[in-house]
Amino acid sequence: MDPKSIIDGLLLYLSLVILLTFHEFGHAWMAWKCGDETARSQGRVSLNPLVHIDLIGTVFFPLLAIFLNASGSGLSRFIIGWAKPVPVNFFRLRNPKRDMVPAPSAKARQGVATEEINQVPPARLHLCRGSLAPSVE
Repeated sequence: MDPKSIIDGLLLYLSLVILLTFHEFGHAWMAWKCGDETARSQGRVSLNPLVHIDLIGTVFFPLLAIFLNASGSGLSRFIIGWAKPVPVNFFRLRNPKRDMVPAPSAKARQGVATEEINQVPPARLHLCRGSLAPSVE
C-alpha cells in the first residue's frame, strides 16, 4: 500500500465528512426555519458530524474505496458516500405549498463554500514538516 495514496484518501474522506455534515445540517436547519420541529427534536440541527453519520454510507463504503485505491487494485477510483437523511414532515411546515421545495433542497442555498472543499485535489497537498501545506510546483 502506498502511504501517499492513503493520506490523499483520508484527506478526501475528511472533506466528505465535512461536506455531508453541512449538507444534512442545511436540510435540518431549513426545515426547522420553515416550521418543522422533527429534525430539531431528534438533535439533527447540528454541525456535529456524529449525529449525521450513517455507518455504511459514511464510514464503510468511503474507507473501503480509499483502501482499495491505495492497494492498487483499481476497483475504486472515486469515493461514494452518504449520511443519514434528515426527516422532514411536510404537514408541519408553516406554508406547505411554498416550503415543500426549500426544506428538502436546502443544499442549493447553503452555499458553494462546502462544495469547494472537494475541489482541492489531494495530490496538490503534501505533508511539510508535520503540517499540511499546499505544494508549490
